[in-house]
Amino acid sequence: MRSRACRLANPCVLFAVLGMRLSARPYPAGPPLRDAAHARLLARFKAQLPRTIRMRTEVPLRVEGDPRAWDAELAQGDDTCKLEAETALRDLQAVDRRVARKLEDDGAERVILLVADTHRNRRVLREFGDLISARYRLDTRAILRQLRSGRLPSASGVCIL
Repeated sequence: MRSRACRLANPCVLFAVLGMRLSARPYPAGPPLRDAAHARLLARFKAQLPRTIRMRTEVPLRVEGDPRAWDAELAQGDDTCKLEAETALRDLQAVDRRVARKLEDDGAERVILLVADTHRNRRVLREFGDLISARYRLDTRAILRQLRSGRLPSASGVCIL
């Protein structure tokens, strides 16, 4: 263990002599795609869609120079519905504010907040869902029922998959 610490200390000393400071950042080991869980959640949702509804991912906002994007967009003819996916809800109000800004800036009418089906996410939605209920009127059953019948959701909603 001591030799590893010494190997890291040597570059620190070298940079200090040069009047600089070495900074390092750890990255998690594992698959190269950091948001693999996010991609799996979107794939589970896409599997629920009939062929008449198209889904494309990473859809930029219609604001020139804006780097933000929707996680996905559902389209049927000229009708569209935006989609934001969350694998781990930590701050429901922050998610809602972010989505509200995107809706307003993009001029979108409705959005599906797609949430991974985990114990923690269900608890957050159960305990604090009333904070966002005015914006997200449809629940998972209503959203999936409308999609499976070949229609985009009639309003915004939360879909847990």
